[in-house]
Amino acid sequence: MSLVIALHFFPLAALFHLPVYRAPASAGSIICITALLIPPTQLGPDSRLVLNGVGFGTVMWATAAYCVLYSERVGAVSRNDMPVPI
Repeated sequence: MSLVIALHFFPLAALFHLPVYRAPASAGSIICITALLIPPTQLGPDSRLVLNGVGFGTVMWATAAYCVLYSERVGAVSRNDMPVPI
Protein backbone atom coordinates (compact mmCIF):
# COMPACT_ATOMS: atom_id res chain seq x y z
CA MET A 1 0.00 0.00 0.00
CA SER A 2 2.85 2.38 0.71
CA LEU A 3 4.11 1.91 -2.85
CA VAL A 4 0.78 3.16 -4.20
CA ILE A 5 0.95 6.14 -1.84
CA ALA A 6 4.50 6.91 -2.96
CA LEU A 7 3.54 6.72 -6.63
CA HIS A 8 0.70 9.18 -6.06
CA PHE A 9 3.26 11.90 -5.43
CA PHE A 10 4.39 11.91 -9.09
CA PRO A 11 1.04 13.21 -10.45
CA LEU A 12 0.68 15.50 -7.42
CA ALA A 13 4.03 17.11 -8.28
CA ALA A 14 2.77 17.91 -11.76
CA LEU A 15 -0.74 18.88 -10.68
CA PHE A 16 0.33 21.36 -8.01
CA HIS A 17 3.59 22.42 -9.73
CA LEU A 18 5.62 21.21 -6.74
CA PRO A 19 8.85 19.53 -7.82
CA VAL A 20 9.60 18.86 -4.14
CA TYR A 21 7.07 16.00 -4.31
CA ARG A 22 9.27 14.11 -6.76
CA ALA A 23 11.75 13.36 -3.97
CA PRO A 24 9.31 11.50 -1.69
CA ALA A 25 7.84 9.73 -4.70
CA SER A 26 11.26 8.46 -5.76
CA ALA A 27 12.60 7.69 -2.30
CA GLY A 28 9.37 6.08 -1.13
CA SER A 29 9.16 3.93 -4.25
CA ILE A 30 12.76 2.77 -3.87
CA ILE A 31 12.23 1.86 -0.21
CA CYS A 32 8.98 0.01 -0.91
CA ILE A 33 10.35 -1.90 -3.90
CA THR A 34 13.47 -2.80 -1.94
CA ALA A 35 11.36 -4.16 0.92
CA LEU A 36 9.28 -6.16 -1.56
CA LEU A 37 12.26 -7.63 -3.41
CA ILE A 38 14.29 -8.75 -0.39
CA PRO A 39 13.71 -12.47 0.00
CA PRO A 40 11.74 -13.37 3.14
CA THR A 41 14.38 -15.92 4.09
CA GLN A 42 17.07 -13.23 4.18
CA LEU A 43 15.38 -10.76 6.54
CA GLY A 44 12.16 -12.36 7.66
CA PRO A 45 8.63 -11.13 7.00
CA ASP A 46 8.46 -8.90 10.08
CA SER A 47 11.74 -7.20 9.27
CA ARG A 48 10.51 -6.41 5.77
CA LEU A 49 7.43 -4.73 7.23
CA VAL A 50 9.57 -2.75 9.66
CA LEU A 51 11.93 -1.67 6.85
CA ASN A 52 8.99 -0.57 4.73
CA GLY A 53 7.13 1.19 7.54
CA VAL A 54 10.06 2.97 9.13
CA GLY A 55 11.65 3.87 5.80
CA PHE A 56 8.48 5.22 4.24
CA GLY A 57 7.44 6.94 7.46
CA THR A 58 10.79 8.70 7.60
CA VAL A 59 10.39 9.89 4.02
CA MET A 60 6.92 11.24 4.74
CA TRP A 61 7.98 13.01 7.95
CA ALA A 62 10.99 14.53 6.20
CA THR A 63 8.75 15.79 3.39
CA ALA A 64 6.30 17.28 5.89
CA ALA A 65 9.12 18.96 7.82
CA TYR A 66 10.58 20.41 4.62
CA CYS A 67 7.20 21.74 3.50
CA VAL A 68 6.58 23.33 6.91
CA LEU A 69 10.04 24.89 7.16
CA TYR A 70 9.96 26.25 3.62
CA SER A 71 6.22 26.83 3.30
CA GLU A 72 6.53 30.30 1.78
CA ARG A 73 8.93 29.07 -0.89
CA VAL A 74 6.82 25.97 -1.59
CA GLY A 75 3.71 28.15 -1.90
CA ALA A 76 5.48 30.56 -4.24
CA VAL A 77 6.55 27.73 -6.52
CA SER A 78 3.04 26.29 -6.47
CA ARG A 79 1.54 29.67 -7.44
CA ASN A 80 4.17 30.08 -10.18
CA ASP A 81 5.50 33.22 -8.47
CA MET A 82 8.91 31.58 -8.36
CA PRO A 83 10.04 29.75 -11.49
CA VAL A 84 13.08 28.18 -9.78
CA PRO A 85 12.48 24.54 -8.82
CA ILE A 86 12.88 23.61 -5.19
